[in-house]
Amino acid sequence: MYLDQNGDVRACCWNALHPLGNVADASLSEIWFGDRADELRRAVAGHDYSLGCHACAQTVARGHDALVFARTFDRLPIGEPLGYPSEISFAMSNTCNLQCVMCRGEWSSSIRFHREHSRPSPDVYDDRFFSDLREFLPHLRSAKFSGRALPTTRDLPHLGPDDRTRCEHSLQRDHQCVAVEPPGRAGLLDEHPISITVSIDGISKGTYEAIRVGARHADFVQNIARFHESARRRGTEFSFTWCLMPENWHEFADYLLLADRFDCDAGVNTVPWPKQFNIERLPVPELEAIVAALERQERTHAVALSRNRHVWDHHLERLRYLVSTGSDGTTVWIGAPTDGPSNGPSDGPPDRCRWMVRSTVRARRSVAGPPCASPSSPWEPIGES
Repeated sequence: MYLDQNGDVRACCWNALHPLGNVADASLSEIWFGDRADELRRAVAGHDYSLGCHACAQTVARGHDALVFARTFDRLPIGEPLGYPSEISFAMSNTCNLQCVMCRGEWSSSIRFHREHSRPSPDVYDDRFFSDLREFLPHLRSAKFSGRALPTTRDLPHLGPDDRTRCEHSLQRDHQCVAVEPPGRAGLLDEHPISITVSIDGISKGTYEAIRVGARHADFVQNIARFHESARRRGTEFSFTWCLMPENWHEFADYLLLADRFDCDAGVNTVPWPKQFNIERLPVPELEAIVAALERQERTHAVALSRNRHVWDHHLERLRYLVSTGSDGTTVWIGAPTDGPSNGPSDGPPDRCRWMVRSTVRARRSVAGPPCASPSSPWEPIGES
């Protein structure tokens, strides 16, 4: 179950085409056990991916079954007797301290205020929702919090101590912002088995701070080391994500090498909108130059990749395909506008289109035990020879 900032309940973060319901209109139980949820379950069971599962279907069709986003849920148990979700992702707020160039106010309160000059997003999660949530917490194996600085269920004040304990015992952190632990939470990482995913988007100071506006590279490096050490000490998972764009492709090999040095998985997103940040929509001559440069890096640097070599191979293969076919990369919106077609190519999302990244590639392997010791000098960009 995925709870977005608009109150929509989804099966996962990618499927905005077929929301199961909205918490403003129905109880959480009515939504999860309702007709739209059953309709999606029947469709997927029958290998029908037309109800918002297009991205996973396309990845399978391209022959990359092991890289399908749905594989991220293979670790969760199936056959829960009462049918409750074993994982809930809480993306209930757009609170964010950054103004990343490819983001928008729907996902960042800072962008909404400073760039879009809009009022704060309304809080759609009321007392009834938190009361409904109590029914689901005992069944959780994993709770994921996305978008804001180290949230825990202490940020859900309507829950009682027993409810918070249930949720925190299954806490995971999908950490998409540069963050430090807020005052009074210095022991948070030690108190709970938190897995952390950190978005990077740049290795060098110049690239990183140009993309992740409002972040300081020096603080980010310190936080990475601290989060990684916490995961190593607790035996939890630690991973990176990266938005591959025209602004940072030249540091893509650096990124994967960094992930290898930390012995962690490297996720990669492509950005469908705004169009200028979509590397797959570049003119073919520009893509040809990028592919040629990456091929030089492959011979001189990427050859050293190990754990994340398949990530490099997949994305380089994709760019080569676009060059060879003269294509500019079809964007499929994993989100539907309120007043237009539910799916199909587009040059940009209409209002309220809950756009998502087109493809995510991450190593689908279990981490047996804690990761390796911290690498020495991991922040040395390789550049291009």
